[in-house]
Amino acid sequence: MDTHSTLDTGGHAHPEKEQQSVMNDSFPPENAPLSEAASALFIGDFNVGKSSVLNALIRRNLLFTSREESRTPPVFLARTGDDVITYSGYNPAEKDFVNQSHSQFLSMRRHGRTECPFTAMSALIPRFPFTGLMLVDTPGTSTEIQEQCLLPRDAALERSLVVLVTTVEYWAARHTLALITEYTERFAGRFVVVANMADQLNHKEILRIRDKASKRIESLSQSAAPPFYIVSAKLEHGRPDPEDEYRRRVKSEVRDLCDAGFDALRVALYEFEAACQTPEAACPLNGFIHPLLSALTSLNQQEIEA
Repeated sequence: MDTHSTLDTGGHAHPEKEQQSVMNDSFPPENAPLSEAASALFIGDFNVGKSSVLNALIRRNLLFTSREESRTPPVFLARTGDDVITYSGYNPAEKDFVNQSHSQFLSMRRHGRTECPFTAMSALIPRFPFTGLMLVDTPGTSTEIQEQCLLPRDAALERSLVVLVTTVEYWAARHTLALITEYTERFAGRFVVVANMADQLNHKEILRIRDKASKRIESLSQSAAPPFYIVSAKLEHGRPDPEDEYRRRVKSEVRDLCDAGFDALRVALYEFEAACQTPEAACPLNGFIHPLLSALTSLNQQEIEA
């Protein structure tokens, strides 16, 4: 059976039953050729809720979430045909993935000068919502450092959708808009913005910020504003439960706006997956993990040094 966990009011994942990983034979040798796999890279500042958005998308409390400023290495999420979740960490010395339990998987992150022993983590998940699309949770970092260490125009990212997660509050901030403008031009047609935590504002304020952000983007760039999705990971977590207390406390117009935003985000991911025409039978990680891993871990090291 899969690992299931509950969320406390702070959004932290607590496993009810620890799931030991099984042997992970899904990862190819380092010299494996590129496959037709596609990925969605979730990037953004500390404490904007990237991991919470991903947990809500896959409808599992699988990724570590916290308000503390720590750096988790890139986490690769993909589908498996097995009945159990397989957790692994990439050991750069051995150039291979090492099996982990869920609690070990949650604890692997960098605090201050305490290094994480792995350069990447992975979770292969039964009944994952995407058959040919891999979701990647990248390390949180400050917007100022992101401006210095942009995602590269790398061949390994040519089949990647870049998803910048921010909050509604900081959506229209100048430093955020500068980053959005750069990525809009750098990844034309493959870049979207997710404005999380919309449940903390009223409906009129959300729409005002949305319009302000769109106008500023178009004034700063020759390109049209990228797709924006207004969401609330917290509301989405409670969405399957019609009796969810928090959803009941939020005004219906805000709740409906956030629900529609998450639905639209899911559609965008499915459309990107379909556009990449990844064969359903192909493992998304097969032959793709190492080139993408190299690009992301190199960027992660630049951000740590910055």
